[in-house]
Amino acid sequence: MPTPLRSPIVSHHEKVVRRHTGLKRKDRILAAFRRCVVEKGFAATTLSDIAETAGMSPSHLYYYYQSKEAMLEELYGAALNQTVTDLKSRRDLSAEEQCQMLVDYFFSNKVVPVTDQAILLEITALALHNPQLRKLWDQQGEEIKKRLRDIFDKAPRAPGLSADDATALALSVRIGLYTVSCFDEKMTQSRARELYRRTLLQVAGFLPAGAQARSNGTPRSIPKTAKRQKSQR
Repeated sequence: MPTPLRSPIVSHHEKVVRRHTGLKRKDRILAAFRRCVVEKGFAATTLSDIAETAGMSPSHLYYYYQSKEAMLEELYGAALNQTVTDLKSRRDLSAEEQCQMLVDYFFSNKVVPVTDQAILLEITALALHNPQLRKLWDQQGEEIKKRLRDIFDKAPRAPGLSADDATALALSVRIGLYTVSCFDEKMTQSRARELYRRTLLQVAGFLPAGAQARSNGTPRSIPKTAKRQKSQR
């Protein structure tokens, strides 16, 4: 009996379903990979660990990813792309408001969980010797720098600082605080956020030296009595 002709619409639907199912499985694998890296670190994580966490056989996992490096590259690329997309939003805000947006973005546990900060640090270290990861960082990292440079170019900035200098400081301080918070229990998320907020506002020129920032980012001027006492010393 000849095989009946199939509707091209049904065939297309089945292809879409298969593709969607494949995407779901890849998401599950990447979620398992992320969990394993959080618990063990990248070096100690094996494909068997990831397969077990994802609830599938190693051979099934291998169909989608032939190595944990391939998962790492996809996860890192997606994270960088998302960061670029997020930072390109809210261009309608003032430079000072955008500085506060950066603080909320980089140091809000809801946006970038502490566990993800640790993963990003580990991936960044691996990128030093992984050409593909390094390429991703060079491409997307430049986009992130452009966005920050645009913000600082519209800000008054601290005396003697160019927009490029301010951008370099913003990136360096963020990575530094991320790193310290991974090793120092005293560097809590809230403390790191406050330090980054003050640093960013000072670099941008919205927080004069010696002034304290309010929680909403607005500089709090030094009381006049305190100024008189300083001048009399």
